[in-house]
Amino acid sequence: GPSGKEEDHLNDEGRSAAEQQQVGRLSSRPSFGGELEGIGRLDDELDARSRDRRELLFFGARGPRRQILVPLALLAASDVILTTMVYRYPFSWDHFVTWAWYAGMLWLGTSLKQNAGALRILGSALAGSVSFFLLSNFAVWAAWDMYPRTAGGLLTCYGAGVPFFRHAVAGDLLFTAAMFATPVVVHAVSEWRQKSGDHIAA
Repeated sequence: GPSGKEEDHLNDEGRSAAEQQQVGRLSSRPSFGGELEGIGRLDDELDARSRDRRELLFFGARGPRRQILVPLALLAASDVILTTMVYRYPFSWDHFVTWAWYAGMLWLGTSLKQNAGALRILGSALAGSVSFFLLSNFAVWAAWDMYPRTAGGLLTCYGAGVPFFRHAVAGDLLFTAAMFATPVVVHAVSEWRQKSGDHIAA
C-alpha cells in the first residue's frame, strides 16, 4: 500500500479536486469571494457581480415600478438554468440568499427615486458591496464544506474574500457614480445647447 506521505499527498489531491468541483459549480452563477480564490475566471466573475450591484441599484432608482420585478426574475431564472441545465449541478438553498440580495438591491434603488443626492447614491453603492460580501461569504461557509463550521472557519472565509472586496468597493463607487451622473450631465449639456441656440437665434 502507499506510504503515509503518499496517502497524505493523495488526500490533498482529493480535497483539491473536490474543492475545484464545488468552485466550478458556484462560479457558474453569482459567486463569492472566498470560494473563487485562485480561479482563473476570478476577475470576470467579480466584475459580473459588481455589474449586478450597479445595474440593480440603477434600475430600482430609474426603472418603472410596474417592471421592478423583471430583472429579479430574469437573474433568478438564469441562475437556475445555468446551474441545473448548463453546468448540471444540484440546486441548493444558497440560491435563495443571492435572490434575496437581488431584491434588496432593487428596493434600495427605489429609495433613490425621490432623493438621489450624491451621498445617498454612494452610500447605497457601499451598502450593496458590504451586504454582498457579508451575506455571500456567510452562505459559502454555511452551505459548503470548504471551511470548518466554527467561528474560526467563518472568519477564515471572510478573510479569503477581503482582497477582492477592496477592489469591488472601489469599482462599485466609481461606476455607480458614473451611471447616475451620466443622465444628469447629458441633460445639462442638452439644456445648455438649447439655450445657446435660442440666444444666437435672438
